[in-house]
Amino acid sequence: MGVLTISLKDEDEAKLRKLAKEKYGKMKGAIAKTIAEAVERNLSKNEEEKLRKHALEILEKMPRHLGKKLYKTRDDLYDRDLPRH
Repeated sequence: MGVLTISLKDEDEAKLRKLAKEKYGKMKGAIAKTIAEAVERNLSKNEEEKLRKHALEILEKMPRHLGKKLYKTRDDLYDRDLPRH
């Protein structure tokens, strides 16, 4: 486990302490746990964004033409004869 020393604005520190107290009470390590959860969420969000961008890149490289239409109407796609209105 690594050790980090950080500097926060006073109002951010107060918000952090309040959040940690709300979530974990006066438990030892509450602030560290709150920060670790926030970092994990942020890293996950960044990873999801990378995957989303990669998927879009793949889609953009795909050909847009998917072949010719092999049916005349939507009903031709189904094996049922329904009366038309």
